[in-house]
Amino acid sequence: MVRKLLHTGLVCFIALSMCMQWSCTKGYDDEDEDEIEEETEEPSGFINLGLPSGLQWNATDESGFYTFLDAFQHFRSSLPSDEQFNELLQKCRWVWQSDYKRYKIIGPNGNYIYMTTAGYKTCSGNLYNVGYGGYYWSSTENESGTTAVGLDFDASNKGLHPDSKCSGRSVRLVRN
Repeated sequence: MVRKLLHTGLVCFIALSMCMQWSCTKGYDDEDEDEIEEETEEPSGFINLGLPSGLQWNATDESGFYTFLDAFQHFRSSLPSDEQFNELLQKCRWVWQSDYKRYKIIGPNGNYIYMTTAGYKTCSGNLYNVGYGGYYWSSTENESGTTAVGLDFDASNKGLHPDSKCSGRSVRLVRN
């Protein structure tokens, strides 16, 4: 009988018979890698995902929700543009982790970041979609002047969409 255990990112196999033997290797078990949800460490700082632009993404969100104007004033050149979000969408592999309600975004070089489903705040300050959807501001305003482009995602969809500048969204910073 062979039993599989996951412990802090190690896949361990225990052979149970007359004697016990332990064999541990770092990596994935035999299930589909899209289902892998346990990690030994969270990434920190700015992460090089190996994108063609050379852009690095912060491993974590800025704390709280920001209107577009607040985000633009506080983080101006560190806010990703809609083109930079498009690169993240097109060049990285997005793996939904249902237990954590987040995406693991894996760059061409294997490095990764997480984006969570923190929800958003309406212009009137009500909080919605926590644990269901992720909403992030880009630095790109639409021609109308009343909306700006944001990254929206849930377990089955992701893309860039316009939103009212007064709504509250998460912010993820970038650097070259």
